Amino acid sequence: MLICENLRFKKTHKLTNSKTNKLKNLKAMEKKNIWGIVIQTLITILTAIGTTLGVTSCI
Repeated sequence: MLICENLRFKKTHKLTNSKTNKLKNLKAMEKKNIWGIVIQTLITILTAIGTTLGVTSCI
């Protein structure tokens, strides 16, 4: 009986750990996406300001 309870605990513990890891990965991906959007927005704003001031591309 003790063995069965121990196995049951291990199975639920593994499930909890995998769910926790998935949540951590999702949060990390969300942070990357947010930083990507912030950087793109800054580049767009700086480009618009530069164009308004007459700065042209060197490429």
